[in-house]
Amino acid sequence: FRHISEDMKQRAIWLLDHDLTIEQVGAILGVSESSIYHWKGNLEIHNSIIAPPSHTRGCPLKLNSEMIHSLVSLSQEAPEMYLDEIRDWL
Repeated sequence: FRHISEDMKQRAIWLLDHDLTIEQVGAILGVSESSIYHWKGNLEIHNSIIAPPSHTRGCPLKLNSEMIHSLVSLSQEAPEMYLDEIRDWL
């Protein structure tokens, strides 16, 4: 895996728009054809070569927003609470 700059991705799309094939663009720029298909798809779907960030990264939350709000309120009201007390409260 290597990071490919946005400029390189834009250049790939420009070459496609100027009648080069995906295979030719991949060979010229030294990138995989699947990457070029991915960038082309992002451009069609998101109107940008770079897809928007995914909000589902990381582990799923174990607390819902109401519980998080209550926990923040509790920690502000009783900052001296120990973690085991907070765990029991949860």
